[in-house]
Amino acid sequence: MSALNGHSSSANGVGAAITVPNGNHAARLAEPSHPTLPKDEILALNIHQRIAEIKKRCTSLPKKQRNQDEGWAFAGHDQVIDSLRGLMAQFGVNVYQEPLEFSIATVVGDFILNQVRFEYEVVNADAPDDKLTRHNFGLCYGLDDKAYNKCSTISEKFFLLRLFNIATYDDPDANAVPAGRNLQPANRNSKGSSSQAGRIRHPSECEECGNLITFFRNGDERLSKEEIIKISLREHQKRLCGRCLFVQASHGKKPEEPSPEGGSGPPNQGNSPA
Repeated sequence: MSALNGHSSSANGVGAAITVPNGNHAARLAEPSHPTLPKDEILALNIHQRIAEIKKRCTSLPKKQRNQDEGWAFAGHDQVIDSLRGLMAQFGVNVYQEPLEFSIATVVGDFILNQVRFEYEVVNADAPDDKLTRHNFGLCYGLDDKAYNKCSTISEKFFLLRLFNIATYDDPDANAVPAGRNLQPANRNSKGSSSQAGRIRHPSECEECGNLITFFRNGDERLSKEEIIKISLREHQKRLCGRCLFVQASHGKKPEEPSPEGGSGPPNQGNSPA
């Protein structure tokens, strides 16, 4: 083993995987070197051959960023773009994103799901008629004016990861299920109750009805997810969604019954507004 700039690598030039504090493996520090192709050889490649040459030179990406709300690690859009920018320029490959459809759906009360379907053209920059077309979509939750941009970013990120077969290091051993623990989603009965006692819940899952906890309008007051969790833990010693915390308590309704005021829970189906 030899060290270069403080990193360990093996004698054959293939970097040893290093372990980051959360137990996941970071990207390899070096990969077997591929010779730089002369310009005339690159010009002779079609779009599929150029993609293949880029794949040879791609390395897996570590999950360097962390979601501020839920705490899980992920590889960011900027990491993907930075890893590919030079290679795509070297081999003359351009990727163009075009939105085709935009839809908004109410998922749980005020919890809004945005979906945008995109078309991607992957083009040989030296012969623009040599190209391929693929499709992907992006999803995001929220009511803000950045919803479209969020969909665009997540869609492009995963399209490029799949196009060039770039993995984001996630060692299964680092996330192994301890003996006797069940991480599978609960099988719920008609009332939304789980029959899997002791299973690990998502931190944003209501312990009463199983729906995701999101912001909630209680009269004229708008409570954030964090405020709802704080109140429910203080008053009931468990995490509840806004509907189970306020509506069920005040009206004596079951979690699956829609509330006239709206809020967390399945959308009211079949009823048209007055």
